[in-house]
Amino acid sequence: MKKVLTYLCIAAACIITSVSCNKAALSKSEVEAGFAAKGPVPTVTIDKNIPVEVTVATVNVTFAGISEASSDSLSIGVLVSSDPTFYKSKFYAAETLADGTYAVECEVEPNATVYFRGVAANVNGTNYSETVSIVTPDVPFWAKVGGVYGCTEFSERYGDSYEGHSIIIVVNDDHTTCTIGNLEPYYAGEGYLYPDLNYVSGVLDNDAQTITVNAGASMHIGTHFAVASGNTPSIATASGFTDLLFRMQADGSLVRDNCMIILYDGEIDDAYAGGVVFRK
Repeated sequence: MKKVLTYLCIAAACIITSVSCNKAALSKSEVEAGFAAKGPVPTVTIDKNIPVEVTVATVNVTFAGISEASSDSLSIGVLVSSDPTFYKSKFYAAETLADGTYAVECEVEPNATVYFRGVAANVNGTNYSETVSIVTPDVPFWAKVGGVYGCTEFSERYGDSYEGHSIIIVVNDDHTTCTIGNLEPYYAGEGYLYPDLNYVSGVLDNDAQTITVNAGASMHIGTHFAVASGNTPSIATASGFTDLLFRMQADGSLVRDNCMIILYDGEIDDAYAGGVVFRK
């Protein structure tokens, strides 16, 4: 029985070999004819100059061949990643699906190496531009200092005047000046509130990350105070009426240096020591 099975296997192998050897190989043209030709994919190039404003990068990318390419699943835009392999990336689309150069705005992290590349894709495939990397700057002082700050640390000599007190900082469009609202805690507690009352103007130093309130700056408390006292309350500081200073620390808090004095007709009405800390 084993011999019979052996003969049958040998015979079958011979038949298969005979059939395979007798079939002619396909030519190159016959192989290519078996695949459907794919249509064109748009091309994309990227400008290596990528400016960053605060946390937004503007990437200029140029696309060509869109009108000749299939619109099926067509996408054009920019890929952004912290990884040079773009394993994890975010896609920002161009405004319109047409040939041309587009300024694509992309959100980026500050103080980081960020990678960009243009991309054009449709049902036929994908084309990429070269990869461009930049190191993004820190968020500028003027962009991060605005907002509401609550007082978290203050001297015992103030009693409870700073308890639960908050100031408001509004940066002007010139990025070099600002308004500090509700600066004086007692008046704020009495209902004299920004934007109508209780505010001063400050000057930003974006490199030093400070706000200076010039000695003698008007407190904008209200006309009834001016009538009662003969002039509008103003800011001064101890030891020769130096400027009032706010410093931003590494953790984002603001420390008010120097001693703040409120003047009426040149006379000291109230005084607050330095070292007050405000946090968002």
